[in-house]
Amino acid sequence: MNNQVIEEMKKYFAAGPIMDIDAFDRIYHPSFENIRMDENGNCITLTKEQFMSRFRQMKATNQSLSPANEDTTYIGTTDFAPYCSLLLKRIKQDVPVLYNFVWKQEEGEWFIIREFTVEKNISYL
Repeated sequence: MNNQVIEEMKKYFAAGPIMDIDAFDRIYHPSFENIRMDENGNCITLTKEQFMSRFRQMKATNQSLSPANEDTTYIGTTDFAPYCSLLLKRIKQDVPVLYNFVWKQEEGEWFIIREFTVEKNISYL
């Protein structure tokens, strides 16, 4: 397990409940994309700008992301320099959601460049 990337992931999760927009902007690489798919075969790709716009809107309306908790399981990491893939599972509303966060190290800093998410249903997007 790449403990450095896991610690970066924990910082990311800590930014959610307080909607730390500056932290999100630092953590997401300019080329960030979130590829979400569901059990029905639906797929959507969201860019950094779309994520940041959503986060700003959430903050403006006093909404926040749910904190990582005991329902977050770090499954494993795979290093392929300068990248590291972090697999994890979270339970959201009693339903497991699977993630693959791909981190990239540039000049000693880690950034999320891809987030692959598998959910039960993404029709709400």
